[in-house]
Amino acid sequence: MSAPQTRRPVSPAVYRRRRLVVGVGLLAVVIAVVLIFVRPGSAAPAPTPTPVITSTSAASVAPTAAPTASPTPTATTIDVSKLPACDAASMEVKAFVDGATAQNYGTTAKPALTLSVTNNSGTECYFNVGTDSQVFTITSGSETYWKSTDCQTGATQTLAIFKPGQTLTSNPISWNRVLSPSRAGGTCDAKSPAAPAKGASYFLSTTVGGVNSSNRAQIILQ
Repeated sequence: MSAPQTRRPVSPAVYRRRRLVVGVGLLAVVIAVVLIFVRPGSAAPAPTPTPVITSTSAASVAPTAAPTASPTPTATTIDVSKLPACDAASMEVKAFVDGATAQNYGTTAKPALTLSVTNNSGTECYFNVGTDSQVFTITSGSETYWKSTDCQTGATQTLAIFKPGQTLTSNPISWNRVLSPSRAGGTCDAKSPAAPAKGASYFLSTTVGGVNSSNRAQIILQ
């Protein structure tokens, strides 16, 4: 019989090579499994953005000098027979442009003109605040550029009852930034030329029932 062969001890380098081969094989299996479920080039869906709630700042509003209340009662709907007529000396009229006493307007913006009437007496009375007693006048320097009574039609009387200290404000009328026919030397049927702009300054004054406004509202046209 031949003598049994003696096994040579395996060197550490051989063990390392064997472990590396086994590791590479396991990695290949893992990659194959991953490729089955995740195709190459595919990307995870983008997360839906979370809605963000933002607060909206309130637009600045020009302060009004008096509560808005259109003087709409007429002589046929109110009884003034037991009330005295308001003394013109106790009535205060003010002029406003878009609710303020001064406004700067862009190249296409049209000023909204209003007036207020206040009973400064301690007595309840009635006063004509109708369009037949209202006058809006726009001037620059010593010249009048526009007047609401130029070419006015359909003016009516409106009697309003004023309690002591009460203020009524008219409905706004728009100035189209044009000259009155009387200023432009034309007729009511003619197209009026535009008022000078590019920073030109104008002033609105108002009159109701012969009472002139205690102020002038400034209009700057760009």
